[in-house]
Amino acid sequence: MKTVSRILKFAGSTGLTVSLFVVSSVPAYAVTDTNLLATCTHIATLSDTSTVAIKTKITSMNTDFATRLANIANRTTTIDPKVDEARAKATATFDAKVTALQAKSGLTAEQKAAIETYAVTMNAAEKTRETAVDAARTTYRSSLTEVVTAHQTSLTNATTIYQTSVANAFATATTHCGDGTAISNLKTSVKAARDVFKSTRADTKVTTDIKALMATRDAAIKAADADFTKAAATYTATLSAVLDTTSSTTNTK
Repeated sequence: MKTVSRILKFAGSTGLTVSLFVVSSVPAYAVTDTNLLATCTHIATLSDTSTVAIKTKITSMNTDFATRLANIANRTTTIDPKVDEARAKATATFDAKVTALQAKSGLTAEQKAAIETYAVTMNAAEKTRETAVDAARTTYRSSLTEVVTAHQTSLTNATTIYQTSVANAFATATTHCGDGTAISNLKTSVKAARDVFKSTRADTKVTTDIKALMATRDAAIKAADADFTKAAATYTATLSAVLDTTSSTTNTK
């Protein structure tokens, strides 16, 4: 039977690179002409613009988060049918091979029994492989969902902190809008909030974690394929020995 592991690996590679969309930070309002900006009206306008921009980015981020989790869940309906189809095709091919062997004329009772044993043991080996492969895929998907969900939660928390920090910075600037340092302090505070957000975002990257999950899954599938190949070679050799020995004995007589 042909392995379907290449389908699984393709699914993982396509699907799974998980570099999540992260809300982009609002500019630090780096305007050089402080005289133009140092008015209460202008600070209020900037505050309104900042609030809208951040909310828009958060909405986009949440939509992307939901889409990514849905894509993981949908693999059951997009990838699994292809795997089932490949397995069914391999089974049909194997069954046809067994039928052809059984249809040969002049088979002895020993040969017929050997063919039957071959079919049973090969089917059992294939079932063992499928069980191992399915377990690896299931574990990968559940672990991937956990990692992605945790990552999204971390980013959501970081975004909330950033949003609050920027809002506080504008509130302070509004209160002290008549001060000569209001604008420069605002710029410093927003930049600090942005830097904290960027640092948190870098610390919560899960690319390495996801690659490790993929490697574990692929290793399990590779091991299952290797075990099946080894078992199949043994069963095939056993059958061939019976067929060849019996044929040689018959020809000698």
